[in-house]
Amino acid sequence: MHRVAALDLAAVEAVTYRSTGIRYDHAHREEPLTDAIPRPPTGYSLDEFNSADPVKLIPELAELFGSPELGAAVAGQRPFDHVEEVCACASSALSAMSDELVLAAVDSHPPIGGAVTAGSRSESEQSTATASGSEGERSAMADIIALNDKYSDTFGHVFLIRAAGLSATGILTALRARLENSPDRELEVTRRELAGINELRLRSLIRQKDGK
Repeated sequence: MHRVAALDLAAVEAVTYRSTGIRYDHAHREEPLTDAIPRPPTGYSLDEFNSADPVKLIPELAELFGSPELGAAVAGQRPFDHVEEVCACASSALSAMSDELVLAAVDSHPPIGGAVTAGSRSESEQSTATASGSEGERSAMADIIALNDKYSDTFGHVFLIRAAGLSATGILTALRARLENSPDRELEVTRRELAGINELRLRSLIRQKDGK
């Protein structure tokens, strides 16, 4: 069974620099990563993922997670036997990350109902909620957009939810409930939602076959 090592950011950065020449200055990152640039739907088999050149894979994972630190950590734990192990590694590494790094990843996501680039992951993930529907759904989306600022003013970061498959009404219900959370509780929920989004994106990136 694949063992997930604890996340050591200094070690991650050293390995990343040796293998790719990329050095991440997370302490002075001014702009969050974003998935605004559409990505071609290529993907990897698990074997391809395990053997991919880190010069190509680490930046791709950094964009997928909105976190170069998390991308390097997952790439550094290869090889994996199953896609479930990749997801577990990403979840474990995320749980070990500082709040500062987690929130930088959170803020790489556009607000629900905000502008997204055609073909981006966020557009696909929000498609159910943003699709034209009933008057009730359109009203719910308008309320979400109106509450986004209140949420960010309250908690200091974008409202994040694993939106894939959720209606605008469902998202609005969750948003209203989460506005009642304490900052500590909301950070816990946000971490959990981010982990869910990361898993969804990894399963989309890695093509599964032969039960893997």
